Amino acid sequence: VLTGDDMDLTFGHLDIPIKTFDPAHLYYDIPTITLTGLKGFYYQNAPLKPKIERAVAAVIATQKYLRLKISAIILKDINVAYRSEPDDITTSLKINELTAHPDSFDIKNGLFAFKDIYLANSDIAVINSNKKVQSSTGVTTVFAITSKKVKIDRSNLKVDNTDMPMLKTGMDYGHLDIHDINLAATNFFYNGDTTAGNVQSLSL
Repeated sequence: VLTGDDMDLTFGHLDIPIKTFDPAHLYYDIPTITLTGLKGFYYQNAPLKPKIERAVAAVIATQKYLRLKISAIILKDINVAYRSEPDDITTSLKINELTAHPDSFDIKNGLFAFKDIYLANSDIAVINSNKKVQSSTGVTTVFAITSKKVKIDRSNLKVDNTDMPMLKTGMDYGHLDIHDINLAATNFFYNGDTTAGNVQSLSL
């Protein structure tokens, strides 16, 4: 594979009804995306040839981006591992139930806003660093996720930032291993190295 990527994914059920289908303007109105039984992995490795990476970047610079309007996203029985060597991040997602209502998706700028996100009976693990990785194309990956409301029931979260030293006392936000989380929060923000929000209630 020229990109060096490796992927093996299967799913049990996928339902994507489309209200508006406009490929000429790359606009799609999707009332609900329902996905169950997604299993496997996706590893985004470093490109095998820098020249190929530069050629891809040149195409990306001139291309148009999808415009998506999605009212609801429903995920169940998900078990996926994702690793990005260029971005130095590894994640494990074991999601029993997730329901989200998007507000807007700005794919070009990597900004994904939600009205609310509900997660239950799930396990999420993230290993990353703070370094900003810039590829040979000169393109740096940037993304941010926001949500007006977040509710988490009976879930586990593990975070390990390899650039942050472990604290001997106090709350170590760079190294978390939290079990049985029950959380209600507003104004949630996440962009890879920063997590923020207003916590309304929390129990562990």
